[in-house]
Amino acid sequence: MARRTLNLGIALLSLLLLLPWTAEASKTTAERLPDELAAAVRTMRRVDVEAIPAEQKQAKAEALSDAWDRLVAAGPAGADALSAELKRIEAARERDDYFKLGAAVVLWQIGQARYADDIAALWGGDVDLTLNYRYVFHTALGAARTHDPKVLPMLIALLRDRKGQLDLPEHARTLRWPETHAIIWGAFGAQGVAPLRGLLSSAKDAETLASATELLGAAQDEAALPSMRKLAIEGPPAARLSALRALGLLGHPADFDLLAAGVKGRDPEVVFASAYALFEYGDLRAVPALATLLDTPDKALGGEVAAALEHLLTPRGVDALRGCARKGARDLRPVCQETAAAAFRLLGTTDEAWRDTGAAGRLELTARVRRGERERLRLGPDDRKLSRAELEAAVTEWTVKRSLMGGAYGWVEDRHLLAATTAADIPLFLDLEAALASRLSDEGLDEVRRLQRLVQHLGRLRYRKEPGVCEWVEGPGGRAR
Repeated sequence: MARRTLNLGIALLSLLLLLPWTAEASKTTAERLPDELAAAVRTMRRVDVEAIPAEQKQAKAEALSDAWDRLVAAGPAGADALSAELKRIEAARERDDYFKLGAAVVLWQIGQARYADDIAALWGGDVDLTLNYRYVFHTALGAARTHDPKVLPMLIALLRDRKGQLDLPEHARTLRWPETHAIIWGAFGAQGVAPLRGLLSSAKDAETLASATELLGAAQDEAALPSMRKLAIEGPPAARLSALRALGLLGHPADFDLLAAGVKGRDPEVVFASAYALFEYGDLRAVPALATLLDTPDKALGGEVAAALEHLLTPRGVDALRGCARKGARDLRPVCQETAAAAFRLLGTTDEAWRDTGAAGRLELTARVRRGERERLRLGPDDRKLSRAELEAAVTEWTVKRSLMGGAYGWVEDRHLLAATTAADIPLFLDLEAALASRLSDEGLDEVRRLQRLVQHLGRLRYRKEPGVCEWVEGPGGRAR
């Protein structure tokens, strides 16, 4: 369903979203006669993309472009014409989702946040957002970029959607939930955290709860932990799975037992979410329970477990991968072979050499990898230090450029940032992420993920002795916490 309008949708986007202001749009409101607006509305109605012959698609795209231009140029009168038609549709109990999605875009172009509540009502109603998700995504992203609290109803209305996806053919990738929401809400910045947290106690549908929980986990919102724990235990299925993943991201010492119990359960979705969470949580005590799951016939679960065992590198995990590579389920065996090979590259050894290494040597090899990662994130004695003034100047430069690369602060790496910041600076990074999130490119999204890892590190330092992978996740004062 999400791809059924792709060909026409791309043509429309180039005309309607990227180049919306044609010569027609420059005419004054006085020149927009009521019958012209009515005709524009009629052009937008009852568009059945699949029924349009291929040779007519371009003409229809141009007609829609012209209709949008006329309505936008008419300003409030154009919005009134759309609103009147929407009321007639509702009164007649007619379904015209394509019209509603297009109307939302035009309303945004006419008055932006002035019509945020109207757009939110369209998106939050009984409408298939996937019918043309490009309309929805780009309008929401434009709203988020304004950082105007008035657009929050629009962003909240979208949280119920978990099916919308955005094809980026120029980057050979597709954005899916929850990444679609992460980009939109990421573009809104740190001020979105409190409204999302409020939804954990006020939202009525499981999909909204799930989306909000995913976003709060990535934002390292410690204040949401009690609500997340409750959802992870007794929430509706969709919200429960997201809460488990979010608890893994936050990595609080109190949550290991809850996550470890999840991989021993019978519900395959809970087992998968818990395996994902334990990967992120970073406690080596999870390895024995994860290793037993490599006998699963479920390739997706097996792949997640294999990735976790490579990340939580221990002799037990490496041996489990080796065993799976030789005798695992047919579909999973190649995954284990590739993952085991990647683990040996990290360890700087080979399968043959590993086999001949004693227990003490194996422990030292895996411990050395963990030490190396910790050292990578710590300033060395000869490293240049990043002052507070330089940090603020760097963030300003990166925000303007919408990139972390090059410039006067191209020398700054993760260890410099972590040495100059604390958890109090998480909002600073979230607002910087807002500047980067609108770059729908591989480089831009990689930079967003880099910031998210830094936010996770800083957030965990509030209550963890070691924020990364460690033998036992414990509080700053030791295991008694």
